[in-house]
Amino acid sequence: MSYADALEVEWVAACLSPSDIAPHPNFRAEQAYGAELLALIIRFQISDYDVYADQSKDERGSSGIAVSSDPVLEAARRVLQSDTLHEGMRDLSVIIGRDDLSYGQRAAAALLVATTDSDLDIPSEHTSLLANLANSVTESDVGSQGSRALIAAALLQQCALRKYEIGDADAVRDYATEVRRLLGSTNDSWDDFKVSRGISWSAAETQRRLVEVLDGNALALLVTTGDPFANSWTELVRAPFPAASVRPTREVLRSLVKVVGEVFEGDYHSSRRRRTLSGEHEALRLLYASLLNSELTGDLAGVHQTRKLLGEVFSVRMARGHGDDTWVAEAIRLLRQGDATDQLQRLLQHVREEGPLQVIAEAAEKLIEVRKKSQYVTFADLLLLEKAADLLPVATTRDALALVDSYATQERDGRVKGSHSAPWKIVETSLRFIDSLIREDQDASPSEVISQILNLCGSLAGGDQFVYKALANLMSDIEWQGVSDSEKSQWLELANSMQSDVLAIDRVRVYAALKIEVPEEIRSNLQGLQFVAALIAGFLGEPPSAQDVAKSVLIIEQMLEQVRVEAERGHFTGYGWSPFTLCGLLIAKFSTVELWPAVHALLAHPLVSSESKVELLQASLDRLTPAVLPPEIHELFQESPIPEETLDRNPFLDVPATQYKAVVRNFQLAYGLSNPSSVQSEVLSDVSSESRAVRMETVQSCFLASRVDPQLEWPIILLLQASYDRDGSVRHKAIRSLAFLSVPQSVTLSKSIADRVLASLREPGIASAMGALRGIVDAHAAGQITEGLWCEEEIIALRDTHSSRNIRRMAGSTLSLFRE
Repeated sequence: MSYADALEVEWVAACLSPSDIAPHPNFRAEQAYGAELLALIIRFQISDYDVYADQSKDERGSSGIAVSSDPVLEAARRVLQSDTLHEGMRDLSVIIGRDDLSYGQRAAAALLVATTDSDLDIPSEHTSLLANLANSVTESDVGSQGSRALIAAALLQQCALRKYEIGDADAVRDYATEVRRLLGSTNDSWDDFKVSRGISWSAAETQRRLVEVLDGNALALLVTTGDPFANSWTELVRAPFPAASVRPTREVLRSLVKVVGEVFEGDYHSSRRRRTLSGEHEALRLLYASLLNSELTGDLAGVHQTRKLLGEVFSVRMARGHGDDTWVAEAIRLLRQGDATDQLQRLLQHVREEGPLQVIAEAAEKLIEVRKKSQYVTFADLLLLEKAADLLPVATTRDALALVDSYATQERDGRVKGSHSAPWKIVETSLRFIDSLIREDQDASPSEVISQILNLCGSLAGGDQFVYKALANLMSDIEWQGVSDSEKSQWLELANSMQSDVLAIDRVRVYAALKIEVPEEIRSNLQGLQFVAALIAGFLGEPPSAQDVAKSVLIIEQMLEQVRVEAERGHFTGYGWSPFTLCGLLIAKFSTVELWPAVHALLAHPLVSSESKVELLQASLDRLTPAVLPPEIHELFQESPIPEETLDRNPFLDVPATQYKAVVRNFQLAYGLSNPSSVQSEVLSDVSSESRAVRMETVQSCFLASRVDPQLEWPIILLLQASYDRDGSVRHKAIRSLAFLSVPQSVTLSKSIADRVLASLREPGIASAMGALRGIVDAHAAGQITEGLWCEEEIIALRDTHSSRNIRRMAGSTLSLFRE
């Protein structure tokens, strides 16, 4: 019998349940061949593989091929290493079609090719090749019926999973149905092979257990792609946990124990010097082995959860100072491909703030290049493109816009999570991402964009409030100068065709964006807080009429009184627009001093929630110009101050006490109700708070104290300390404050401030540089800068060389302020 006539199902078993095949560390063997060595590779036990491969390199297993020249082993090892992945893919693809190798070897190669396709964002690239191989296996008479069915089912389950990743539900159901049919025809006849000495069951039992796993995974795909209102899910939920999945699950737990242990060791330092013999990457090895097991067995839920978990582990470790740019790229890939959108968004924002920015740009460029050949785009894909928009060339950004069209044609927005979205939600999301992308292409023609928008909105019957709002936001970001009246009419016609259940303020926003006078019948629909919000946003003219301002003041006074009365009755009403924030903005922007009595009545009332008070106080703080209260209001606050704590203890409306006190402190400092010396001890206590919100307020306290008394050193010292804070938002705010204070010559420690501002302009990411630029612009707006720009050379360098278009534009705008 030639080797090609052998089935060798153990090669597939090594992929699907490697612990059943691999040599066990407690039962060392003298030699290992073929599938045994592949199992070690699948488990990422590379050091053990090297030892056994060296011991057995000249030996020949059942295949007759020497271990040192086994094509499957060499290609498998290469494909699981990032630097040789493409070589390994090429070799494995050739192996799939080699008739001189066993079906087991060829199937193992095919399974690894499919999982690698998914890593490369081309999940279905080789599904036809796998399906053809599965067909050849079933039509052959090699080996036993059950083992042939197992190999074919493993290949087709891989096809089903990869089709699911590209949103082809019909193909998923076809493949999964065939998998279950094959697994139901095994006749309990199995090939025998050598199993690991670390298990107590036979090769036949290993194959039976794999049948359970594959059948359950196929059923899961059928349920996920089937009728959501059917009861088929009950069969899946009630099914026993497959025995073959116990060890992979246990390895996930082992890895988490190691990660938590690392965190503990970092937070609770031991006086003993100890070495971890398993190596610092043992947790990653276990997780990658578990992920590969989920991928190879076609476990949809396992793939989703383990990709997400691995991405989170990388992110946690990076936050603690481990890893390099490759770790950042891998975390982004895993979270994106795992549909972990919340975690991905936060990671991308962190990388944008602190760098390395090129990792985001490279990930987005690779994705765009791959997706040009695909019809399926996920929400997570669009998140990456959004965060990379200002880092990409304009031409590439336009390619990204085309991907939004693909997304808009889909019924679901996940890759492995299986989430479905209503048509209006898909359109709203698409409009949001178009808005983000066109902001980076200032040369984009509104007529080109409108054709894309018309296609998106044309499928919706009537309209939708959320879609209309997204459309209004998009129109506000388009540069309309030079656009013809006929093109504007097209946009207005589109907006007017979507008027069912639309908010009046969004209709007004559309007219304001187009610089067209708002018709009185639309303007008259603005009532209550919507009217105030429209006035503050400038939709009612710049500057607004005194009559409109007076109307807004009356609305806010009535709302604050209503809130106070409801608080006394133990009631609370939610608002689409916060009356507290709008009140503070009215005072800060239009100096509406007549609102102060109503403001004091609300702030001094002990039953009004701390959340409501914090919103009002924060909005009323103007960081640029010293604030002055009317004398009678100043006296009123002195006689009846804001309570240090509220009597309302509603956990949903209560702000942490330290944050509430810090906000009150800043209000009192800004409006002359206290002085820097009276708040110094509180600020020093809060500067090291674990709460990011409290540290943000501490930065504000230091800035205000320096504005009150420029000769004080302690606020500057604390701002310099906060400019190195672990949180990008705190760091941004501190650097922005320092940049503002870098201008007046009378400020103490001016040399230290200037050095820190210059250093921040050169830091990676955008948080520090943007903070410095905004602080300088703030100082100019407040009239602090009367001469030339002291750091002009550094800002010119930002304008000319920074990788973020946002930073380059901001630097250019900053320079232009001093050249007018």
